[in-house]
Amino acid sequence: METLMDKKVKVNLPEDGVANDIMKITFPENHLTPVHFIKLEVYNQKDSIVASTFYWRSTDLYKGPWTVGGPLQG
Repeated sequence: METLMDKKVKVNLPEDGVANDIMKITFPENHLTPVHFIKLEVYNQKDSIVASTFYWRSTDLYKGPWTVGGPLQG
């Protein structure tokens, strides 16, 4: 699997805090396969991983919950 982007953002939040829209991902459309993946890792101030999430995404347009592929726009 080839890494097309590696982006880091620092956010200071209280233990029960919530942050929205802290990072915008711009996808390099000419390098995407029809199905591609996003891995999100969250670290604490001691540089220990506290969350790791894996998403898949499709280049097919999203046409509602019955769509087999994931949203291209979002």
